[in-house]
Amino acid sequence: MKRRTRLALICSGAVAALSLSTAALAQDRVFDVPPQEAVRAIPEFARQAGVQIIAPADQLRGVRTRGIRGTRDVRQALAEILRGTGLTVASDDGRTIILRRVENDPDTPDQPDVVSIEDVIVTGSRIRGAPPSSPVRTVGREEIDRSGYATTGDVIRSLPQAFSGNANPGAFPIAGTAPVNNFSAASTADLRGLGPGATLTLLNGRRIAYNGNANIVDISIIPLPAVQRVEILTDGASSLYGSDAVAGVVNFILRDNYEGAETTLRIGGATQGGASERQISQLFGIDWSSGQLLFNAEYYQQDSLSADQRDVSKDLRDPYSLIPDQERISAMLVANQDLSDRTSLFVQALYAEKTVENVATYTYAAPTIYEVSGKTDTTQYGVTAGIRSDLAGGWRGELAATVSQNREDYLELHNIFAPYAVYFENDLKGVEVNAEGPVFTLPAGQVSAAFGAGYREETLDANFVSSAQSGARDISFLYGEMQVPVYDDGSSSVAVSLSGRQESYSEFGDVFNPKLGVVFKSDVGLKLRGTWGESFRAPTLFQIQGVRRATLYNASTFRVPGATASQTAIYVTGANPDLQPEHSTSWTIGADYSPRDLSGLTLNATYYEIDYQNRIVGGGNAVGIWDNPAFQHRIIKFPDVAIINALLAPPTVFGNVTGRTYDPAQVVAIFQVNQRNAQSQAIRGVDLRATYDWSTSKGDFSAFGDVSWLTIDQVDTPGAAERRVSGYIYYPAEYKARAGLSWTSGAFAATGVVNYVDGSIDNSGSFIGGAVNRDVPVSPWTTVDAQFSYSTGEDAGLASNVRVGLSIRNLFDKDPPSVTDSSGGSLSGGLGFDPQNASALGRVVSLTLSKAW
Repeated sequence: MKRRTRLALICSGAVAALSLSTAALAQDRVFDVPPQEAVRAIPEFARQAGVQIIAPADQLRGVRTRGIRGTRDVRQALAEILRGTGLTVASDDGRTIILRRVENDPDTPDQPDVVSIEDVIVTGSRIRGAPPSSPVRTVGREEIDRSGYATTGDVIRSLPQAFSGNANPGAFPIAGTAPVNNFSAASTADLRGLGPGATLTLLNGRRIAYNGNANIVDISIIPLPAVQRVEILTDGASSLYGSDAVAGVVNFILRDNYEGAETTLRIGGATQGGASERQISQLFGIDWSSGQLLFNAEYYQQDSLSADQRDVSKDLRDPYSLIPDQERISAMLVANQDLSDRTSLFVQALYAEKTVENVATYTYAAPTIYEVSGKTDTTQYGVTAGIRSDLAGGWRGELAATVSQNREDYLELHNIFAPYAVYFENDLKGVEVNAEGPVFTLPAGQVSAAFGAGYREETLDANFVSSAQSGARDISFLYGEMQVPVYDDGSSSVAVSLSGRQESYSEFGDVFNPKLGVVFKSDVGLKLRGTWGESFRAPTLFQIQGVRRATLYNASTFRVPGATASQTAIYVTGANPDLQPEHSTSWTIGADYSPRDLSGLTLNATYYEIDYQNRIVGGGNAVGIWDNPAFQHRIIKFPDVAIINALLAPPTVFGNVTGRTYDPAQVVAIFQVNQRNAQSQAIRGVDLRATYDWSTSKGDFSAFGDVSWLTIDQVDTPGAAERRVSGYIYYPAEYKARAGLSWTSGAFAATGVVNYVDGSIDNSGSFIGGAVNRDVPVSPWTTVDAQFSYSTGEDAGLASNVRVGLSIRNLFDKDPPSVTDSSGGSLSGGLGFDPQNASALGRVVSLTLSKAW
C-alpha cells in the first residue's frame, strides 16, 4: 500500500504542478532530429527542446536543415541545425524564439548532414530531452554499415556487454540460464549473460510477442536495413518499462525519415565450408508534407554447418548440425500521418516467416544410434497503432495499442521412435496511454514529468507430443517519472531523476519498482552519474505452464560411479510450476568525459552491481555431477517408486531412449535440470569505453575500444556456499573486449576490429586418463574482423549511389578454444568446444552490393 501511495504522489504531483506553470527553456536536452525539410525539422526541434519557435512558413519552404543528435544546450543545438540554411534567430525571450530569413548567410550549406555530438540517448527516460543517469550505448546507422554485419543478432552479439550463448544460433542449451531448446534458431539480446528473459527487448519502444517454446524475443526477424539505431540501456529499468528489464533494455529504433529506395544484395560463407548466406533487401521511403512512410522487405537464407566440416567437432557422430539451415522473409512498415499541426497518427507493423531444419545423432545405448531431425516453421506478426498530440503547456500525450503473435510448429523425426509434432503459440495484446512535459521552474532549471498507465494480456497455447498446455495472464500498470534540476551555477549542475512503476499480475499480485538517478555535469566536459533501483521479473507462462519432460537414460551416460548396464537415470528438463518471481536491486556509478581541448575524444566508465534474488536458472550440465557438492540439491539418489511416480504423473512428458523397457526399480538417480529458483546471484562488473575521431589530409579516422569485466556468484540453496559461475565453460566469460579503427577518405572506407573473449575453466567432470579432472583451463579466443567498402557519388550515371562492401569476420580463421571432452549439454560427447562463448564457423567472407535509387 505504501508503494502504491508513492507512485500516486509522483503522478498526482506532476498533474498538480502542471497547472502552476508553463514551459521554460531548458539548459540541456537530448535531440534526435534527422536532416530534412525545415517545415518539418523546426517543429520537431521545438518539440524536443520544449520551447516555442515561430517562423513564417513561406521562409521555411525549400530549406533543408542539418540533422542533430545527442545532448546539447538548446541554443547551441539550434545554431547547429540552422547553420547554412539562411535562417537566424530574430528574438529570444527565454520562452519563445522567433526566426527570420537572412540573405548572404556566410555559413556554407555543404556541411555534413548530421552533426555528431555524442551518443543518442532516448531509452532510459520517458521525458523528452532528459539527461540520462543510466549508462546507454547507442549503435547508429553509420556504425552498423561499417560493421559489415547482416543481421540484428550479429550486431547485438558483437557487444562485450552481451552474451552470445543461451538462445542464439549455434549455442546449445547447456548453461544454467539457458531456456529450452532453441528450435527456431532465434537470436536474442542477453545482457550480462543473465538470460534473454532478463533483458527487455523493444521495437520502437514497444513489446512484441515471445518466440515459440523458449518465451524469448527473436530479434533476427527485425530486418537490419530498417533499423536507424539500437539503444542499449545496461541498467535495471523496471521502474519505467516493467518486468524483464532487470539487466537492461535493448530498443531497436526504426528508420522513419528515409526518402527514396535502396536495394541490397549480399552473399557470403565460411571459407572452411558450410553456413553459406544469401540476403536480399528492398528499402522504400517516402516523405510528404504531412507524413512519412517506410517499407522494408528482406529475404535471408543460411545453409547449415555440419560437425564433420570442422576438426574441432570431428568426434561428434555424423550427421550433426552445429548451425541449422534456415530461411526467412521479413517485412516492416512504419508510417506517420499528421491530422493537424498538433496531432498525428502512427503505425508500425512487422511480419516474418522462418523455416529452420537441423539434424543430430547420438549414442545412448551402444550400439544403438539415435538420429533425430527437426523442422520448425515460425510465423510472427506485430502491429502497433496510435495517436499522439501536443497538449497545452508544452505537454505531449500518446495513446497506442499493440497486437502481436508468434506461432511455432515443430516436426521431429526419429529413426527408432515415431515422429511427433509440436506447436507453440504466444499472443500479446496491450494498450497504453502516457503524457509528459514541463511542470514548473526552479532556480536551477525546469522540472519535467511523465506518467502513464496501461494493460497487457499474454497467452500461451502449446501442444508438446500428447501434452496440451495453455495459460494466460493479465497485467495492469501505472508509472511516473520526474526530472528535477537541483543546482546550476552556470559552470556545473546537478539533476535528480525519480521514477516508479506499479504492476499488477493476475497470478502474482502487485509489485512496485522505484528508481533514483543523479547526474552532475561541469563545463569542462565531465559528467558523473549514479543510479539505484529495484526490478522484477515474473516467470514466463512457458516456464510455469509449459512442458516438463522426463527422459530415461542409462546411468552410465551421466558417469554415475559403479553404474551397471541395467541401471538407469531420469533427466528432467523444461517447465516448473513451483517457480516464484525474481527480484533484484541494482546500482551503478559512472563517468563520461569529453575534454573541451581535445575534440573528438570521449571516455566512459561504469561500475555496476545487481543483487538478484530468487533467480531462475537451470542446473547446468548433468554429466559428471554425481559427487559434485555444488549440484547435490539437483540430484535425488536412489529414489523410491512413489517419488518417481509423482514425477512422471501428467502433465510430465516421459521418454525412454535406453532401448529397454522402463523399470522403476532400476532408476538410481533423478537429475533435476529443469529451471528452478536459485537463492541468489550477485553480479558485479565494470564497463569501459573510449572513442576518438580525428581528421587528417589522408582521411577521417575513428578509433574505439570497449572492455567489459563481469563476475557472477551464485548461492543455490539456503545455507549453501557461494560459488563462482562466470568464467566457467557454458557461462559468460569474465573479460570481453572489442577495439577497432575506421578510416574514410572520399569514396573509400575500411574498418579493422579485434575481438577478445577471456579463457575459462572446464569443470564439467571430463575424464582425462581415466580420472576426473574438474578444473581444466580453456584458452582465450581472439579474432580479427575487417571491412572494406567503396561508394560511388551521385554523378556516375547508372552506377550512381552504389556501395560495394567486403566483410571478413575472423580474418585469420581462428578455431574456437578446445574443450577436453565436454558433452556440450546435448549428452552426445565430443563437441570439442564451448558453443556458448565461441563459434566453429571460422573465417566468414561476405560481399554486399547496395544501390540507392
